[in-house]
Amino acid sequence: MAKQIKQVKAIQAKSRNHAVTHAGGYQYQVASGSSDKVYTVHYSPKGGYSTCTCDWGKYRPVGECGCSHVVAVAQHVAAQETPTAKVYAWGTEQAADRQKKSKLHLGDGVILTVTK
Repeated sequence: MAKQIKQVKAIQAKSRNHAVTHAGGYQYQVASGSSDKVYTVHYSPKGGYSTCTCDWGKYRPVGECGCSHVVAVAQHVAAQETPTAKVYAWGTEQAADRQKKSKLHLGDGVILTVTK
């Protein structure tokens, strides 16, 4: 079984401290809020495809990364469409279903919903 992120709410909280810059197309640069490192994220909200160059992301199956950097990009993309949008991360299908919002599966057991 693939690795699952256990502390999904911690990933969500951590993502709120990252700075995201759109580099063009589906590529984003994410400056970590807890270090001086910058990671490259490829993210497609339509296809549910995400990769990251962080230590966690380097070892994930292609297109299935649920790290905090990807969650930060998802928040950035949602806010570009609707400035008041908020992305929330969930660790189970049941928790995500309770939100009655559309879901995006990132991989690693991370499911996102968006409140606009």
